[in-house]
Amino acid sequence: MNHPPILWLGEQLCNDILLVGAKAANLSPMVENYPIPPGFSVASSFFKGFDKQFNIDRITDKLSPIVADAYKKLGEKCNLKEPSVAVRSSAIDEDNINASFAGQFKTYLNVKGCENVIQAIINCYQSAFSERVLAYRTQKQMTSSSAMSILVQQLVSADMSSVVFSKNPMNDDASEIIINANWGLGESIVNGTVTPDTYIVNKKDLSIKQKMVAKKSIMSIICPQDGTKDVAIPKVMSDTPVMTDQQIIENAALAQKLENAFCMNIDLECAWKDEILYLLQCRPITTGINT
Repeated sequence: MNHPPILWLGEQLCNDILLVGAKAANLSPMVENYPIPPGFSVASSFFKGFDKQFNIDRITDKLSPIVADAYKKLGEKCNLKEPSVAVRSSAIDEDNINASFAGQFKTYLNVKGCENVIQAIINCYQSAFSERVLAYRTQKQMTSSSAMSILVQQLVSADMSSVVFSKNPMNDDASEIIINANWGLGESIVNGTVTPDTYIVNKKDLSIKQKMVAKKSIMSIICPQDGTKDVAIPKVMSDTPVMTDQQIIENAALAQKLENAFCMNIDLECAWKDEILYLLQCRPITTGINT
């Protein structure tokens, strides 16, 4: 391995999909120009030599010192001693145009403390070898395994979140941008535990074509200690639009800009905190939602 085992978002090496997988490689080049939470990747090369039968003690011994150092540096970037982080898979063939692996690998949100981060990284890596993932690979006619990197990022304690498609995935209309939004973290949207607001925006002039405000019952929030939970949305917020017109247009403009940059239709995950729009994920739109 002729590169560090830890690669930071925004570094040149972190733009290499073969080293950090699709999720991190898509985000890394955009760090300078977009509000993206700071984070680091455990490079895929670190995990070479380990497989689904790897020795937990052995990998923990090798992982602990490098993650301890990286987590400390992340805390300095966040001005926090123990920042809450999201630990996500970033496989080399994840988030490609034919298979997104959405929901296939484990994701751990609101992880605090070095030991917990290390354990979450190990668990996330192991999920690449689950029966569910292997079956998905078979269904998509892909190889039985892929190099895996793990992305560790500061968790945004979102006031509201959105999932954005730069092309309408329901009718394949490339002239429309679709925004799904709910209060709190984006997990309620991604996991389908809530019917979110849906906003349709004309891509050409960013005018709002339609706003479908849902009666939202559930939102995902951060637990005080660690992890997340779903809670009932207060009645006063339930049938209130999640986003203002200005926020809808800002979110649509981001999707439009990134679609032009990537030269393909894209799917974004975003979070709003204190009126700031954060970009959490950017990937090609696959053949259908959650494929």
